[in-house]
Formats: sequence, structure tokens, C-alpha cells
Amino acid sequence: MPFTVPCTAPGFELFDCPCPDNGGTLTRPNACAAACDAGAELGQGTGVVILLHGRNSSAQYILGLVPRFGRPELTYLAPAASDHTWYPFTFLSEISKNEPWLSSALETVGEVVARGEAEIGFQQMGELLHVGESIDVVGPLPQEIQNITVFSGGVHAQASQPGLARALLEFLSAPTAAAVIRSKGMEPAFI
Repeated sequence: MPFTVPCTAPGFELFDCPCPDNGGTLTRPNACAAACDAGAELGQGTGVVILLHGRNSSAQYILGLVPRFGRPELTYLAPAASDHTWYPFTFLSEISKNEPWLSSALETVGEVVARGEAEIGFQQMGELLHVGESIDVVGPLPQEIQNITVFSGGVHAQASQPGLARALLEFLSAPTAAAVIRSKGMEPAFI
């Protein structure tokens, strides 16, 4: 019978847990996040699927998608990000403001698989590549279920150095940049 562990269970609020490797200083906030689960009991299902919620969302919310999948024989795990976000400031903030949360959040799926806690995980390709030889990145999802993230660039009308900004955009969109872009787990889209 499928089961769900409520995320309000005692001990669920693990977000401020001390990290044992450094005397209690929280350097990897999301490494301490609890996971909610649904579907088949862990170890009893035919596979494990890890679902990650978005900003200002929750593990409970993303697990609400499970009935739509129609696969009750699978175990679904949903880590809960600290304070409903994988990093505290928007993506427009300087990267340093979102550390160590950002690095910790990006490592979550690949590291869970690398530790053997799940057999498969889904995350953007570039975020899996850094995990190294601990996991096998088998490739993108089939086209019919693939979700594409498109990055675009533009030059602000009041840019202090519009020529340099345009030069950067031209460099990034040139065919010569394709090898580097692919090495980072992305696909170039040249116009």
C-alpha cells in the first residue's frame, strides 16, 4: 500500500542542524534538509524518483504531482529546502550572497545518488557534471518529457559599457563557443 510521511512529523525541522564535520557551523544548509516521501515504501518499490520543489514552495507541494504520474510502484522523495528556498536571495543577487546555500542546493541530487541513497536523480545536466565519477550521467530526458531552460542576454539601454556587453553576447553566441557550452552540460542555440 502506498504511504506518505507527513513533513510535519517530529524532527522534520532539521534545517538548523549542526554539520558534524566542522564543529557545528552550518556550511551546507540544505545537506541537513529532511525529505518527505510518497508512493511505495522505501526499499519496496521498483525505483526511486527525487522531486525538487521550487522557490517559495515545499516538498509537500511537489509531492502533490505524484498521483498524476500514475506510477504507485515507485518511491518518491522530495527534499525540503531550508525556509522553502534552496538559496535565500533571488538569482539576480551576487552569487556570494547566496552561498553556501546555492552550492549546497546544487549538490543535493547528485550527492544523494552518489551516496547510494537513490538509484536515479533528475537535475539540470550542468548541475550533475560536477559530482564526477561517483555517478553516471546517462544523458538528457527523452524529448517528449524534456524541459528546456532557455538563457537569453541583452544590453540595458543605460549600460555603462554597451560595447563590451555586446562583445560578450557575440562571443557567447559564436559557434566557436559551442564546445565550452557543451562541456558545461548545455546546448548552444545560435541565431
